[in-house]
Amino acid sequence: MASLDKLLARRDTVFWPTHGPAITEPQRHVRAFIAHRREREAGIIDCLKAGIETVDKMVERLYVGLNPSLRRAAGRSVLAHLIDLIGRDIVTADGPATVEAHFRLRHKPR
Repeated sequence: MASLDKLLARRDTVFWPTHGPAITEPQRHVRAFIAHRREREAGIIDCLKAGIETVDKMVERLYVGLNPSLRRAAGRSVLAHLIDLIGRDIVTADGPATVEAHFRLRHKPR
């Protein structure tokens, strides 16, 4: 998110990615990424509120209809969010934050 915030602050008129077409509306593009990441974070927090404690179960709930070959990548994305949430003192893990760990909200939801 910090990288996206830095990009959003720039006033570039075009982004030239390493693959794919030029991005001619960079701020709009970055805002869409930020919104998507916030939605994913909210989904992960909803999982935790519902008692879903593992990355695998979160992937199952958040990525309905996902191609099975993409499950591992989705799990890594969820884990990255969880690591960020741990760093912000919102989530805790039962040990090291790994795909096998169990996670929970640090404070009970209201």
